[in-house]
Amino acid sequence: MKGLLLKDFYTTKANIFVAFLSCIVMAIGLSIVISPSVVIILVAIPLSMTVSSTIISDKKNKWTQFAITLPVTKKQIISSKYIAYLFWTVLGMLIGSLICYIILKVTNSTDEYINMFMVFSIIISLLSGSFIIPCNFMLPEENSLIGTILAYSMTSGVLALFIYVIKKYFEEKGIFKGKENLFIVDIGWRGSIQDNIAILFPEKQIYGYYLGLFEPFYPPVSNTEKEAFLSNQNAEEYLWCLSYVDPIEMLCNSNSGSTMGYRIESNKVKAIKQKVKEEDNVYFKFTKNFQQEILSTIKIWCNFAKCYSMMAIELKPYALESLKNLVTDPDPSLIDMYFQLKHNENFGRGLLESKEQTLSLIKIFKAYYSKKARETLFRLIEQCHWPQALLKKYHLPWLNEYNQKLKQNFVEYISPFSLKDSAIVDISKYQEESREIKFYIEEFECKEQYLDIKGWALIPGINSKSCKIFFSFFNSERTYYFTVKTILRKDVTNHFSDGTNYHYSGFLVHILMSKLLSGKYQGQILIIEEEKRMSKINIQKNIQI
Repeated sequence: MKGLLLKDFYTTKANIFVAFLSCIVMAIGLSIVISPSVVIILVAIPLSMTVSSTIISDKKNKWTQFAITLPVTKKQIISSKYIAYLFWTVLGMLIGSLICYIILKVTNSTDEYINMFMVFSIIISLLSGSFIIPCNFMLPEENSLIGTILAYSMTSGVLALFIYVIKKYFEEKGIFKGKENLFIVDIGWRGSIQDNIAILFPEKQIYGYYLGLFEPFYPPVSNTEKEAFLSNQNAEEYLWCLSYVDPIEMLCNSNSGSTMGYRIESNKVKAIKQKVKEEDNVYFKFTKNFQQEILSTIKIWCNFAKCYSMMAIELKPYALESLKNLVTDPDPSLIDMYFQLKHNENFGRGLLESKEQTLSLIKIFKAYYSKKARETLFRLIEQCHWPQALLKKYHLPWLNEYNQKLKQNFVEYISPFSLKDSAIVDISKYQEESREIKFYIEEFECKEQYLDIKGWALIPGINSKSCKIFFSFFNSERTYYFTVKTILRKDVTNHFSDGTNYHYSGFLVHILMSKLLSGKYQGQILIIEEEKRMSKINIQKNIQI
């Protein structure tokens, strides 16, 4: 096999350099006019075509007759052509992507269609290859060009049919070409379907509203806007109770099955559904009743919100509390149904996933007496898509410990309607040090009887997760130290970009001013490190009580 591949390489090396340079020049020219991402297609397809020239060359030189005398089978000869085709296709995509990246860097721009062109280059190259190689083998040498034309014609036909089916499906759903805005409501989690629809309809502005949003796998599309009710990781707001979303997906499931593809039937596009018996059983035994109870209360909440002009942000704290209870301390009946579930993840993870999980009794026994063994057990259950359910299923006593451990990696959501007063504490016992503090005060505002201060503060080069921030007001007679609410600030880490984690440098102070005796006070930020060392810096803000 190695010899066959080397033979084809030596056959094409004389022409590959010229073809490659021609592709690059043409691709760079078209990238300026169309899009830099077009380079990926224009390099991948011509390079993959070199295999076709080797088959023609073999016929011309009557190499096939000679190959019969060699210790290779026909299967190996044909396989070598397909392996070479894949090699040149992948190499072409890598080179095209590199050129695209360089163009984007030089022009200091972005291309939201790069993923689409990447997918199209894979589809066109592989689909056309599945036609070209057989045609070149079966057709006579003088008709090889006809085989190539036929292969690309069939590829174009398949793609045209695919686009026709997609557009027809959307038209049947009432989505037509035009500038009318489109609004999508979905459970989440990255808004990839919204992005794909936005690419198909670039003239539309497409809005998406989700329960939760995670960071996308690729740059956002320009004609999309996304909002999340509970948690939006893209807006630096990520809640620890949304670390495991499988139970939420189960509760939002239906009995209609999962869409596996589409077909045209009676001049209409029909979704091809796959139903899973275990998934339907869970739906009818549990999920359906759960959903009906929610739907029965919708009208009540709608009337309540309408009469009292309630906003979504006012309901958010209660929704988060319900979600936290559901995920971190689940009901036994919910746990029982969850571990009976077989979830169709063909669209997400590409498999039919069983939720059934078991734990070794030996590992559980060791975890009772060894902290190290317990940490090993925690790492094991984290492989489950809902660790809290597994802990409670086996009646293990570490549910609260695990939740607290998980909670440390995230910042608590701060509702503007349920903000607790900053408490007065005594931190005078800590050893003072004169370390540099960088800070910025974004808000310093008196609202009725409260003073709200918002901003960020950090010690350069020190992980903010290992520090605690306090706020102080002092004068010549007295000093008050206040606790702060930590706010996740990934933007601060990105701003400094020195390799240090400053995610936890954000703070919010909510001070009831009646706690302070009358007088004029100077503001001060204090940061205490793990080693109990305290650094402080005065801010150019004063208050008069």
